[in-house]
Amino acid sequence: LSGGGMDAIGSPDYGILVATDRNLTERHVGFSDSEILWVVRNGLKMTGMPAFQETCFDAEIWAIVAFIRSLPHIYPENYRAVVKGAPEGRKEE
Repeated sequence: LSGGGMDAIGSPDYGILVATDRNLTERHVGFSDSEILWVVRNGLKMTGMPAFQETCFDAEIWAIVAFIRSLPHIYPENYRAVVKGAPEGRKEE
């Protein structure tokens, strides 16, 4: 994946992806929905971004993608209302 939010550092032989910030209101721009889905589903090694494929169904991961896309247009008070009403739970095995 190329785009904002990650920088390759390390030796010329390999790069280590490091998240430069957590501002998702701008950092997802340039990624397709499928690329964001892949990152949420599989995580990014050595960045602190976990994989959610074992704990979320695909429909839930697509909902996360839609939520990330909505972040530039959501105000703090709207965000608090959305989070407050979110159901709790994990994927059943």
